[in-house]
Amino acid sequence: MVTKPRLESLIQYQTLLRESPDGVLIVGPDGEILFANPAATSAFGVGTGELLGTLFGVPVVGDILTEIELRSGRTMEMRVAPIPWQRQAAYLVLLRDVTDRVRALAELARSNRQLEELALVDPLTGVLNRRGIEAELLEVVGGLGRAGGHAAAILIDCDDFKGINEVAGHSAGDATLRTIATALVRALRSPVDRIGRIGGDEFLVLLPNTTLAEGFLVATKLRNTIHSTPLPVSVPGIRAEVTVSLGLTAIPPFAASLKEVLAGAESALIASKRAGKDRVTAHGVDLPLHPVGSDVREILSDPQAIRVMAQRIVGPHGAAGVVHEFLVRGPKNTPLEHPAALFSAARHANVLCAADLLCLRRCIEATQYLTGDDCVHVNIFPSTFLDTPARALRDILVQAGGPRVALELSEQELIGAPAMLLPSLRAMKDAGVLIALDDVGFGRSSLETLVVLEPDIVKIDRSVVHGVADDPGRRRILERLLGCLMPLGPQIIAEGVETEADARVVADLGVQFAQGFLLGAVVAVGDTGEWARC
Repeated sequence: MVTKPRLESLIQYQTLLRESPDGVLIVGPDGEILFANPAATSAFGVGTGELLGTLFGVPVVGDILTEIELRSGRTMEMRVAPIPWQRQAAYLVLLRDVTDRVRALAELARSNRQLEELALVDPLTGVLNRRGIEAELLEVVGGLGRAGGHAAAILIDCDDFKGINEVAGHSAGDATLRTIATALVRALRSPVDRIGRIGGDEFLVLLPNTTLAEGFLVATKLRNTIHSTPLPVSVPGIRAEVTVSLGLTAIPPFAASLKEVLAGAESALIASKRAGKDRVTAHGVDLPLHPVGSDVREILSDPQAIRVMAQRIVGPHGAAGVVHEFLVRGPKNTPLEHPAALFSAARHANVLCAADLLCLRRCIEATQYLTGDDCVHVNIFPSTFLDTPARALRDILVQAGGPRVALELSEQELIGAPAMLLPSLRAMKDAGVLIALDDVGFGRSSLETLVVLEPDIVKIDRSVVHGVADDPGRRRILERLLGCLMPLGPQIIAEGVETEADARVVADLGVQFAQGFLLGAVVAVGDTGEWARC
């Protein structure tokens, strides 16, 4: 006998099943559909009589949330629970229509892919932008590393383009750039060759699997293509065609930054411009370069010209240590031997990033003279750190069997908000690279930089340390600086320790490590006699 409360519960349950927006099925152990509510039959696109007694056709497993696509085209989220049904085992199958959600997610994914593609494309010309071509460069270099071979790059600059903008207006200039980009794309191998717009009227072409000689033929073809491409405007005073100057360079298999490739290509482009424009020049082939930049660019093509030196970092009282800072010198007995002159000339020639990465690689190569337990400090300009993709920089620093690396960034070279460095810094730390902040205490030192970047190591500039034993004012500055640094927890190194008295003061103030001529001279790495005493 069914009691009134039980009868009311059954009525409510039946009403709930009938009115539920979610589909409800009862499926037998053999997969036969024993019950279906209206929402379920609607989802299947059939009547109730057609559904009952048919096989569900989907494996039913309890407590697993999954998505299924019905023949009706609807996507359903399915959850299964075992229940008794008319004195036999069965499964309760709950079906929720998620078709609209799935479509929305798919559309969102498509939109995100389109946005990512747009972020890599120059909106004016439709070719890659600077960010996009750099990403492609890393792919090309990765291929060189895996399979060897050759690759080349061509830097293309429109001759006298400024005159088009001045006489015909920027709209005409934009139309000209679009015409040039279209002509270049048609002349290249698609999708093997890559092209990007990297400046106002500059394009860069990457040629995988291409020797320098083959690249010269491609560059000549591109020049001739532009010659035969008429300007899209007709204005008195402007010639009917546009010409381009091209600089060709080989892509080194170790390139980690677009600026490294551009350094060689720009050398060749400058030569083309000075030789009268409208021509192709290959980097490294009798280039008539400016005297100031010439030596720097020659060094870039001859890595062995960079010499690696080392200086010990030890306890203030000369305790034995296994930490060295690697430094660089230019070619002996030349104006660029001192690093300040070398990097100043590189900055003047607009190849600072390439020169800095070359010096970094030379230092990492020199770690072969260290044991696996040693730690080596190497330097990098913050601008290079920002311009070099974290993945590429990590690959340079973390080499199999090498010592642990501490990457020193000069606080005096930081430009802009320190937080800009954080993504790359985190990638370095995740790879096991220590981060050292150099030159702290000199000039524009910022507490914000120390707090935001959270360096593992802080190096106090020699301007604060040198002569601290004889200068009470300098000692007070050092004490205050240490009062700010020590609570932050980094390892602290005092630079410029050149007297026993300064070493004692540094030790008394609790500084863990020191560096200076008192504790170790700068010696050439790889010179067996000198290096043995280091």
